Amino acid sequence: MDGTTSTPAPARIFVSKSGPNGEVTISGLTAEEGEKIAGMMRGHWWSRTVEGRIEFAPAHEPAPAPIEDAMLPQWRTPERDEKSPEHYQAEMFELPVKWQKQSPSILIQHLCGYSYTPEGYKENAELLAECGFACMRSPRGDSGLFWEIWFLPGLWAAKGRLKEALYGKSDAHKMRFAIHFLRRWTSWGTLDIAVQRYCQVLD
Repeated sequence: MDGTTSTPAPARIFVSKSGPNGEVTISGLTAEEGEKIAGMMRGHWWSRTVEGRIEFAPAHEPAPAPIEDAMLPQWRTPERDEKSPEHYQAEMFELPVKWQKQSPSILIQHLCGYSYTPEGYKENAELLAECGFACMRSPRGDSGLFWEIWFLPGLWAAKGRLKEALYGKSDAHKMRFAIHFLRRWTSWGTLDIAVQRYCQVLD
């Protein structure tokens, strides 16, 4: 004996069908294979068995990572002149004067909450998009699951029915009316308001 050990080949998977309703049991999967099987049921993988094991292939081209999909920065730097202060704040958007010091943003998570239906999600998503919200999603994992946030950068970005609901309201009460509108017409799990944040200041 030379003292070396060999890694045993992985066990073959076993598929069995039982019951009148067509229950199927797949045994012998690794944790990674089990996660990909769950993703396959959501349409994210193709699979086949090769020598008793499962091989997977993506059903769609994966979205590029942010570092591979570099985009030009959206920050606009004000031009310096003799009247410019020594320090100034770069702005991503041209904000109205009334929002320059405070522009609360709204983040909504878990659209529909515990009352999810495909029709309900479509109705809520269409309304939020109409009102100016942007849908941001995390990359899908092997299971096909992802995280979703609906983001409104500020009430100045409101559109559609939300903008109409805020028309004529005083600046001090606009956020209260916005929350009232969203609670009445949309369904979600959590809603957060970001009132203050750190920002880049150019020297």
